[in-house]
Amino acid sequence: MNQSKKCEKTNEIISQLSYKRAQELYGERLPDIVQTRLDQELTSITKNDFSDLYLLSYNLVKRANEDGEPVYTHGLVGASLVANMLGITEINPLPPHWRCPKCHYSKFITDGSCEVGLYLQDNNCPKCGEPLIKDGHNIPSVVLLGRDGNKFPDIKIEVSERYHPVILNNYGMTLLKKLEELTNVSYRQIPLDDSKTLSGFQYGGEFDDSDVSKDVFKLFKPKKFADIVKLFGFCHGAGVWKDNMELLIRDGKCGLDDAISVREDILAYLEQKGVDLELSVKVMEYVRKGKGIKKEVAELLKSKGVPEWFIESCNKIRYLCSRAHALSSAMMAYRLAYYKVHYPEVYRLGY
Repeated sequence: MNQSKKCEKTNEIISQLSYKRAQELYGERLPDIVQTRLDQELTSITKNDFSDLYLLSYNLVKRANEDGEPVYTHGLVGASLVANMLGITEINPLPPHWRCPKCHYSKFITDGSCEVGLYLQDNNCPKCGEPLIKDGHNIPSVVLLGRDGNKFPDIKIEVSERYHPVILNNYGMTLLKKLEELTNVSYRQIPLDDSKTLSGFQYGGEFDDSDVSKDVFKLFKPKKFADIVKLFGFCHGAGVWKDNMELLIRDGKCGLDDAISVREDILAYLEQKGVDLELSVKVMEYVRKGKGIKKEVAELLKSKGVPEWFIESCNKIRYLCSRAHALSSAMMAYRLAYYKVHYPEVYRLGY
């Protein structure tokens, strides 16, 4: 088979697998928001010859899952609906929504009234009465694809040290695997709104060894999972927290909700100020790479009501991680914390 036909075949496999899973979750006639996102991503994957990478990742994760191994997938891949449909990442980047596992009814919240699906109210399906599943982490496609739709997909896959195919080893996954076996509690079934687990993060970020995270967690004492994601964004960036957001928050110039923690925060804040999407994306791309905001752009932003503190903060940032990366890191830390607070003796054995 020549290279061109091989690419066509891989593109076809990726597309078929993605739509098959999407229809299993959302019904044969996909909601417009799902259809549009899948089409957008698949067009980028096909046009830029990324399908081999997605198919390789799909096969690696599938093999690890079949072997009973927990998989830690991080990087920008969490912003990809295709990757979610392929099982490469458990993060669904769509807006917060309910979906029915029985009749496939779905309802999406796109007015900004809810951060993530986790915080939607528990509801039963209005059509068949089945308890609805809550999902969606609200990650815009432009973060994944870039302005021109050709950004290279950042996919990092790690497994426990006891598993040795072609994937990186991760000690956290090794510990998760041990704790799963010792407690007979699957890490994927751990609820992300457990109050006892959340309380464990309110005493200095004891589940992360970095000094930055200890300072951040002590200061904010996260009360919900979204707070933990926000704080991991501070910890994983460069020039984001120390001498930047810590000073602005301390001096009352901004609160945690408005603080810049991940790339998406820039988009969301500029959108609130009425800045058009193209310029907002351009600013996000420059800031995340540590290039700051040019003087003429800064003046334009000020004319839209963007405050000086926001621009100064952006100019101090050397690197800004994606929400998808902060989210996957927060999920791992949270799950380890769950075992630690609910099964302390077992946790010590595993550790």
